[in-house]
Formats: sequence, C-alpha cells, structure tokens
Amino acid sequence: MEFAYSAAQTTLAAELAAVFDQHPAPRRLRAFADAGTVPFDGDLWQALAAGRWLGLALPTADGGRGLGGDELTLAAYAAGHALAPVPLVATLLAGEALKASAHA
Repeated sequence: MEFAYSAAQTTLAAELAAVFDQHPAPRRLRAFADAGTVPFDGDLWQALAAGRWLGLALPTADGGRGLGGDELTLAAYAAGHALAPVPLVATLLAGEALKASAHA
C-alpha cells in the first residue's frame, strides 16, 4: 500500500511552513530560556490566527477551514519541525473535541 498526500495537502503544508519560517523559533526560544519565561510567541500566534490555522478542522460555517485528520497531522508535523513555541496542536485537538461534542 502506498500513501501520499494530495497536491492540495502538500500546498497547505508548504503554506504553514512559510508562516513558521517567518517566525524562526531557535532565536526566540533562546531568548525565552535566557529570560526564564514561558516560551510563547505572540507574534506567531497572531499570524496563525490571521491565517485561520487555529481552526483548521473546524467547519467553515464556524470560521474554520473545514479540513480533516490528514491536514491536522501535517500541521502538527510542521509545528514540531519548526519548534514553534505556541500551543497549536493543543488548539487543533480542542477544535476536534468541540466538533465531537456538537455531534453528541
């Protein structure tokens, strides 16, 4: 069995990687460590919110993008790869919980 992402999914992953590239984490993570503060990049968080990345799997009627599990996996991978100091994965999972509770 062969598995490959679609062209749209690959494009989505590249778009998210570009957002992370605009907010490089290593320098910021060092600054957080040196200051002894919790690592959270507010500028990156705002960029993710503006691009509707935080509601990736939420229905479009609710302001999300209406995408599925494969796209969530791509987003989680991109966030980890970028060492993004934001709770993107937790936020995406909270969105999944909201979706599930709406159908219960």
